[in-house]
Amino acid sequence: MLGSRTRIYTPEGYVRIERLKVNDEVISWDKHRIRIVKIQQVIKHNYEMKDLYKFHLEHADKKVLVSKDHEFWLGTQHMSIADNLKYKEKVLGIDSKKVKIIGKEAVINLGQVKKFEKSREGHFVMYELKLHDKDQMYFFSSEKVATFSYGSHQ
Repeated sequence: MLGSRTRIYTPEGYVRIERLKVNDEVISWDKHRIRIVKIQQVIKHNYEMKDLYKFHLEHADKKVLVSKDHEFWLGTQHMSIADNLKYKEKVLGIDSKKVKIIGKEAVINLGQVKKFEKSREGHFVMYELKLHDKDQMYFFSSEKVATFSYGSHQ
């Protein structure tokens, strides 16, 4: 799951994930080619601060907030959840280029996440996008990293 301020690559440019809605389009990749695919569902999940990480990826100007169970594509049919990724490991980026993790920090204080959306109960709201095309499994965040979507199973 991605933090509310994460920017997602769309045909109109980058849009914060919290502003996306059903039938908006995102730039997607099916392990073979890049296409435009509509969002089927925007799902909000609540997480405690201890279940979040901030990743800094090479060539990215901002860190990305993810849940510990967020899935990254490593390439060649391999995925890994954020909890298992390590410093200097590489994840798949746009155009099948590898992007190195140059920082991974556990979220341990509110200063790290002060601008992110919170629920009434005080949990952090994290977003998941499901895409209409089940074969279009990945979309791109502003860090130019392929981010997993379960997609439709129709």
